[in-house]
Amino acid sequence: AREGARGIRLRRGGRGFLGGAGLSAVVVDDPHGSWGGPETPAACNLSRLRERWRVVRAVVLERGPERAALHARLAGARSWLDLTFHLCRGRDAVDVVARLLWNERGARLKLQFPVGAAAADFDVPGATVRRAPCGEVPGGRWVRVHDGRGRPVLGFASDALYAFDLTRGALRATVARASGYAFAGPPALAEHRPAADCGELRFRFLLTAGDSRLPFQAQELEQPPTVLLVAPKAGLWP
Repeated sequence: AREGARGIRLRRGGRGFLGGAGLSAVVVDDPHGSWGGPETPAACNLSRLRERWRVVRAVVLERGPERAALHARLAGARSWLDLTFHLCRGRDAVDVVARLLWNERGARLKLQFPVGAAAADFDVPGATVRRAPCGEVPGGRWVRVHDGRGRPVLGFASDALYAFDLTRGALRATVARASGYAFAGPPALAEHRPAADCGELRFRFLLTAGDSRLPFQAQELEQPPTVLLVAPKAGLWP
């Protein structure tokens, strides 16, 4: 990552893992209310670009033999997203801790992963569904993206993001909206009225090659081990 860039480039096995600018963040117009828009092409594929965020900070936090960490901030005029990337020895995945400060109106923030996507498998309740390039769709804990030959090229899992679209060869994950509360739209949301999702939002996600381990990695992310501090006492082990 470098300051001023439009995205964060990732490499796996010495080769670029994502195309284009890499992992990036875009803000698109979302004039619809709390329940979304009507069943029209414009409402089902929110791609009218309002802002493309840039990297304004990139700092290496850790350089250890077991783990490395990079902190990067993507920012626009009114909001920003802090991402801390963790790479662990022996783990074929990038783990990311995210913190968003969101202050928008009538907009939607999306993370963008350009991978030349031709189709994607979405985790849904009790099943998996494969979708061709499409507009706004719901998803579950993970998404596996395939190229034109049907090979997996990206695995994405999160503990908080469940809305996606597959547009122009890129997987995009919705992070936050800024519609009015109990608001039907499409009139502009007045500045004195509160907007949903505004403020601080935290979530985690991971990126992998999308192999058979993805569902298990998603479960680990959503249900991490619970750690308890207890008083010392004698046990069965030395």
